Amino acid sequence: MELNNEELNDKQLGRKMIETAVNLDEALVEILKLEVRRLKILLKSDSVPEGLQSTSNIIKNIIIALTLTDDRIRTGIDLCSDDSKTSRP
Repeated sequence: MELNNEELNDKQLGRKMIETAVNLDEALVEILKLEVRRLKILLKSDSVPEGLQSTSNIIKNIIIALTLTDDRIRTGIDLCSDDSKTSRP
């Protein structure tokens, strides 16, 4: 099966999107682990509520970022798919 340039570029773009999203996910997971450990330490100590709130906000933002990378992976899969039809002007 011969691919035209547009399909090849879409497949390359899709693959790159997936690779980038996976790398970002890995980094976010490592940060999430650190923040959860930090939260556990703060809970054991007599920490101020601001420290707990700050860590909680960071964890929430990481979870949101993980959701966004999931969307990028889905888009990348769509671009890689042979059945994917893109509508371009």
